[in-house]
Formats: sequence, structure tokens, C-alpha cells
Amino acid sequence: MQYDLTPGLEWILSFGYTAKDIFMALAAMVASAAFLYALIRVFFGSFLWTPTSVRHVHDESDSESESWTKRKVVLVLAADQEIGFRIMEQYVQEPDVTVVAASASIEKVDKWGAKLDLKRAVVAWAEVDAVRSSEEEVATKIKELDVLYGPVTHFYDLTGATGLCASASEKVKTADSSNVQGCTSAIQAAFDLMRPRHHGKIFILSSTSYLCLPIILLFDLSCNHAEVTVADQPRFFDPAEARQKQMEEKVEPQVMRGAAERLAKRVKELDEPTVSGGLRGWALIRSFIRGGYFSSF
Repeated sequence: MQYDLTPGLEWILSFGYTAKDIFMALAAMVASAAFLYALIRVFFGSFLWTPTSVRHVHDESDSESESWTKRKVVLVLAADQEIGFRIMEQYVQEPDVTVVAASASIEKVDKWGAKLDLKRAVVAWAEVDAVRSSEEEVATKIKELDVLYGPVTHFYDLTGATGLCASASEKVKTADSSNVQGCTSAIQAAFDLMRPRHHGKIFILSSTSYLCLPIILLFDLSCNHAEVTVADQPRFFDPAEARQKQMEEKVEPQVMRGAAERLAKRVKELDEPTVSGGLRGWALIRSFIRGGYFSSF
């Protein structure tokens, strides 16, 4: 007696192909999900969760981190403009804070400093010309200030923000008031100081911050997430754009000054303890928040 095995063989082959297709589909789904997770983790991880290393770092720097939460040393580079004054104005209201106002002109920053309430905080002036100095000179000066007043816990780079609150009679020269090399050198120096300590915040408030974004992104990917790297560039903070807005819409200088004050408050919110580590880059999410000057990150 002979049996026809063709139907059974066809069923087995059909089942095998079906199982293979199902397996390949599942593998593709897993790979897609893993890729999407990695993509979100790299670019938007700081917005969605706080890494364990942010909550606690198990190393010899724990005692230093505890003291850091009690004492702030805020270094403001290019502090001789209103946005710098508005930022310093908020920090001097806190106890156990040292503010170092660095500028190419001590006379200019001293005029702003005379308006500060110095009952609770310590304010020091330092001469740092981030526009005309070489990269090495800027980096050396940042490290010297860290030794003298530090450890620096908060670093603000305002080198490219000149002209935001310029009055109608003032001429804004963005090309002459910004130095990308000096800016990145200062950021690099501040980061090098903060990284071994596993804490610190870097704020870049500048129309040139988008040029520094690749550097910041590399920092964010390579650093221990106990450091907090912040890059914030709202659209209206571009000096050229602010100047053009004044000319086209006849915006009064007082309005622009008000914008600087509000921006300083918005930036200060990023310094709250609830803000987790990671990258805060306006350039990354600008296309998603068009015109959202004070939108939540």
C-alpha cells in the first residue's frame, strides 16, 4: 500500500514559510522598537526620565556633591549687559551664593553691580575678554577663576548675546561682539572642570549657541549624567533678529528690556532641583515649538 505524502509535505512547507515570515516580522518589530528607543534615549532622554546616576553617584565625590547643593558659585561670562545683570540679580537673593561677573570691561559690569543687593551673596568682578582673547587665554582665565572662587557650579556664557536689549540709538555689531572660538573654549574649560566633580550646570544664552550644539551633544553623550548641561536659545534672543524686530515693528527699547528680564526668570527655572540631567537644546526642538518663546521644554 502506498500513501501520498504530498499534502502533508505541502502543509509542513507551508507552515515553515509561515513561521519564518512571522519570526521575521517579529524580529523587524523588535529591531524597530529598539532603534526608536535608542533614538529617543539619545536625543530626548533627559525630557522623559531621570537616570539613576542623577539621583545618586556612588563615588568619592559624594561629600563634595552634598556641599555643592548648599553653596553655589555662579560664573557669568560677558556679564556687562542687561541679561547678565538680570541673571545675577536672581542669584544674589539666595544665601550661600558667590557670583563672579566676568567681562572685558570692569567699568561696565561695575555699573550693573552697583544696582545689586549684596546683603546675602558675595559678588566678585573679573576681567575676561572672550571676544578678543585667544582660546588658550580664555580657558586659562576660566580655570583661574575656578581656583580663586570655586568650585564653579554654574557657568553662563553670554558672549554672543550682545545687543539683545540695545536701544534704537545703539548699533549692534554681532560680528564684532561674538567669538565662536572663545565661546567654545570657555564652555570646554567649564565642562572639563565640572566633569570630574560629577555636577555642574552650563547655560549657553547666545545667538551662536547653535554652532556649539554639536559640542554640547557630544558632552551629553559622553558625560556621566550627574552633570547637567543646559543649552537654551529662544528665537527672540538672536541679537540681529531682535534688532530687526525693533526696526520693522517699532518695538520700544523698554519692551526688549522687559524681554530680557522675563528670559532671565525663564532661565532660572532651569536651575531648579527638579530639572534632570541631560541636554536641553532649543535648536533640537525649534521645529516643534515655533514661536513658543516661553514654552516648556
